[in-house]
Amino acid sequence: DNFPSSSKRSNTHKHQQQNQHPQNQQPPPPEWKFFDTARLHVTAGSGGNGCVSFRRERGEAMGGPNGGRGGSGGDVVFVADSSLNTLAYLRQKIHVRAESGKNGTGKNRDGSHGREEVVRV
Repeated sequence: DNFPSSSKRSNTHKHQQQNQHPQNQQPPPPEWKFFDTARLHVTAGSGGNGCVSFRRERGEAMGGPNGGRGGSGGDVVFVADSSLNTLAYLRQKIHVRAESGKNGTGKNRDGSHGREEVVRV
């Protein structure tokens, strides 16, 4: 009983949120005021996992390993395009991610490589 109930805490929190005035909010970062700047989070694709597998055939006592390697992840490539004169379209696309590689499988089959992501600037 010495602790305030959760409803009292939530009401106090709501009251504090209502007292915040718009002038207390920070202005947007200066790079967002111009069209020729954009902020991107770029992530290349991760490689696929390899496969641990051993060949097993009738009549073969020791078949040996036959697991495939994982495919490499895709790259993110920036290409200069003279027909573009602003980066405004990149402001809508914040996250740029390349495709990840696929996993390897048995019978020495390697995983496929991830596609690259091309960003025109």
